[in-house]
Amino acid sequence: MKVKKEVQGITKRGRKKGSTSFTHLTYKELGRFVGAETLVPVHKSWLDQLGFDVYTQEQINQVTQKK
Repeated sequence: MKVKKEVQGITKRGRKKGSTSFTHLTYKELGRFVGAETLVPVHKSWLDQLGFDVYTQEQINQVTQKK
């Protein structure tokens, strides 16, 4: 069992208790910084919630090799 050690409100990982690594911005704001063709990492579970079919590169390779 892993236990995070707290010292004066800061976890062992270096973030303050209750802080988060995520923030919100609009698609338009993101586009101004990175452009339309930039690959943006997103979580697979989020894409799944939006209704996308998420495949691993291995699954894609298996399908393309069968053709």
